[in-house]
Amino acid sequence: NHVVLGDYAHRLNHNKSYGSSTQAVSVAAWWPPFILHRILRILPTYGFCILLWWKVAIHLGMNSGPYWSHWSTFVAQCDAYAWTNFLFVNNLVPWDQELGESGECMYHAWYIGIDFQLCAVLTPIFVTLFLQGGNATG
Repeated sequence: NHVVLGDYAHRLNHNKSYGSSTQAVSVAAWWPPFILHRILRILPTYGFCILLWWKVAIHLGMNSGPYWSHWSTFVAQCDAYAWTNFLFVNNLVPWDQELGESGECMYHAWYIGIDFQLCAVLTPIFVTLFLQGGNATG
């Protein structure tokens, strides 16, 4: 991800520095394919894990163990909030979560939502700053 983004920024900066006839591409031109690539790379595996956690694991005969008493709660949470995981907003919805056990589906994957949100928001900012001469490498 960083290699692709770094290569793209380098090519744009190279074209700008050497007077290439190719104009610098705006954020609106490269950001949607960048985000789509990230979604297509993450979502199949992430979706499979969610479905395994939500729909399959309950039928695997795991009716004993330290977490079995909580499993019906996990399934109910996924019934209500699995869509938040697929949209990468599972760290934001449901908003009014009590401390302790989380009210979201697949609560241990909260960082995937944050990672996606930070990538979507900060990448255009950092590439724009880099291309405007904000790089200190000379």
